[in-house]
Amino acid sequence: MENRTRTYGAVVRVFANNIGDVSGRVDRALGHAKYLLEVQKMFPALERIAFVIPCDADCGQTYSALKIRFLETGLYSRIKMLTFSGNQNREVLNNAINKIVMMRVTHALILSGKAVEAITPMTLGAIDSKFADGAKAAGLAFDELAELVLSGCLQNTCMAWEIKSLIENTEGFENIDGIEEIAPLVHLAREYGRCIAPIMVPSGAKLDVHTDEASIARHRKVMETKQARIHAELARLMASPDVLMQARM
Repeated sequence: MENRTRTYGAVVRVFANNIGDVSGRVDRALGHAKYLLEVQKMFPALERIAFVIPCDADCGQTYSALKIRFLETGLYSRIKMLTFSGNQNREVLNNAINKIVMMRVTHALILSGKAVEAITPMTLGAIDSKFADGAKAAGLAFDELAELVLSGCLQNTCMAWEIKSLIENTEGFENIDGIEEIAPLVHLAREYGRCIAPIMVPSGAKLDVHTDEASIARHRKVMETKQARIHAELARLMASPDVLMQARM
């Protein structure tokens, strides 16, 4: 799908809490980079791809190890590498958005490594169509995320933002507790009304969660507590529990 007005910059987060996990995380990131470059060939509006290492969440070795692999495989000139301090859900993502702005794209595509392969030319085309219809944020609904996303609570696990609206009408990502999307979504809903676009992905798409016990336990805890954290954030924002549902396109 050719697009001459909307362009996208992908931001993929990658880190390893423990030194022993670095090799596996780097191998996975390398595979994701190659995959996204192939998607880019079929969806040229995906103009920039950046990998972001949140240094406060990392063991300190992932950035250099990944840079070496990108250099060895000839990908370093095609992939932007970024690293920032601060909370990975707030400061790191806000700084990443600021860097994406400098890459002269109009939309930011935020991805967790576990959701990269949900991005295809077809799903990017669906996202782009929603923005053409006036969306300010669009997110993919699949696997464990489906119920939340379809209710309007889009997830930075796999979603896109219109950068201009995000910067001009919100304070960026505010929450440090893994629900950083909620505040900007509420602000956009208040400003634009129906502007949030959940997109159902064909059945079979799955989150690719790391298989080590610590990662599985962390993912399970995040999912089990997410709804309660979202309700608490809506209360902090003095927003109705159904504000995001009413803002769906």
